[in-house]
Amino acid sequence: MRQRRLFTNSIVLIVTLLAGCASNSLGPTRSQSDPMPWAVSQREASDLMFKYRQQAAELRAIASRYELEAQQFAQMRGEGDEQVQRSLENAKALWTAAEEADGLAREYQRAVPHGQLY
Repeated sequence: MRQRRLFTNSIVLIVTLLAGCASNSLGPTRSQSDPMPWAVSQREASDLMFKYRQQAAELRAIASRYELEAQQFAQMRGEGDEQVQRSLENAKALWTAAEEADGLAREYQRAVPHGQLY
């Protein structure tokens, strides 16, 4: 019984931490200070491309964790549980944000000459 309580408390802590991280990540991916792809130098475009690719990778990692969390909750509580649905919704939003970041990376990549990375 004590191990189950410890496991449940650990899951709650992880969910809380991930929810905090995800809430910061779910906003717009392009910051206000980032210029449009056609208004930057090749060097800046390369830096922004790297930034958005890295952001997309991080968002995918968090989304995968949410999906794993949803699977765990589904096994413990059943498919219809509110926490399962919330985790799946968070995962879906993060996958969408990752695709958006990938799109931005592709936009900036077009401003970098072929094969040239800084």
